[in-house]
Amino acid sequence: MSAKKILSENMIQYEPMSVVDISGRVFYWQNRVFRAINDADVWERYRGIVQSPLMGELINAGMIETWIPEDVSLDGCVGVLEHKRVDFLSVLSEWTMHMLWDAAKMYLDVALVLAKHDLTFKDGHPWNVAFDYCAPKMIDFGSIISVNESSRWCDEFRIRFVAPLAAHKMKITRKLADEMLYEYVHGVGLTLLNSRVGAFFPYRLGVLIQRYKKAIQENKRLETVRIVEKMRGFLEELKPDVVKEEWADYIQMPEKEFAAQKAKADAVLAVLEEFQPDTVLDMGANKGWHAFMAESRGCKVVAFDYESYCVDQIYIRGKETKSRILPLRMNFSLPTASLGIALGYKDAYERFCSDVTLALGMTHHLSLRQNLRFSHIARIISKFTKRASAVEFVRPDDIHLRNWNIPEGYSQENFVKAMSEHGLELIRESRTMPTRSVLVFKKR
Repeated sequence: MSAKKILSENMIQYEPMSVVDISGRVFYWQNRVFRAINDADVWERYRGIVQSPLMGELINAGMIETWIPEDVSLDGCVGVLEHKRVDFLSVLSEWTMHMLWDAAKMYLDVALVLAKHDLTFKDGHPWNVAFDYCAPKMIDFGSIISVNESSRWCDEFRIRFVAPLAAHKMKITRKLADEMLYEYVHGVGLTLLNSRVGAFFPYRLGVLIQRYKKAIQENKRLETVRIVEKMRGFLEELKPDVVKEEWADYIQMPEKEFAAQKAKADAVLAVLEEFQPDTVLDMGANKGWHAFMAESRGCKVVAFDYESYCVDQIYIRGKETKSRILPLRMNFSLPTASLGIALGYKDAYERFCSDVTLALGMTHHLSLRQNLRFSHIARIISKFTKRASAVEFVRPDDIHLRNWNIPEGYSQENFVKAMSEHGLELIRESRTMPTRSVLVFKKR
């Protein structure tokens, strides 16, 4: 076996958001993910976990796959762990309630395994979780501590995971629950949940948390395990309701327009065949028909839509088929901005920029219903695109636009011009209907 490669700090890239982790820092090298451990006692704990059957239990519960690399070490640190790399990182505001629910269940599944071994988490927020496509994973291995060290994780878990789910179950607070997912440090929801008024919401979990803290203080290990099991049982009752939205019944392959839809699919397949992309971004994906088509050809896919119902249809199907598709809730015109300490979490453009992008069945809605200028649409598409983009354009004489107010300047020629001004040159037009085309652009 060859000797380990000793990395120096000028050879690696630290994860900006791990700067607050006193037990160690996450860093990247050659498209791999590592965690440098600087404390000898912490290293002994983590090495013991990784080298024991407990690691298998944690992975089965949802912990990210973690091991001690045989070929790499970092100069000056006590030890190094390696984690499986997640292809695309998402943030809380991009999840649906169903995704949050699955993430919360996974968090408690891992917490339960830890509790049985006198371990726990030091924090309980959703930035410890990443979706490996349709599987939520606990990625903060550095959050594992002795059960005696802290019990504050359950307070954060209540506020960040359970409170939004509980509020979503009540029709009167459902919209507020959705808005809570956009709060990072500040916000009305966070303020209320941290106040004396909201400190026990939801009440049943609040009571369990108090019992959990008391059991830890009294060194009642079996009781802590039972309480975490009860928390997990309570979470099962918070399964999000199915709420249909405007585009819930839209069918991407309607029989009466089968020829047109097949022509659209053929146009997309031609782009995939020509550019052989590793990554594809399906914008305004609806229920993901084209996203799954790209995934079936070996692509790694991100598919977003602004309606939770549609995203959940992709998510549920993706879970069942173990597809390499990451479904997300995001508005095309409002991509997620950078956030976190020193804006360490990268914006959506950087996280989801893909070889090929798809924008099908949406440009006319963006332009004519949302009053987004062609230049804005082109700029957003361009910033998400590395190599090529397939964009559907609907001309003013289309039957579905007959009663719409069509402003002067809404034309395919002007749209192509706007795309060119943002570095996307038209290379092909595929006419799918007399009034509709899939325009293929190549990035300059």
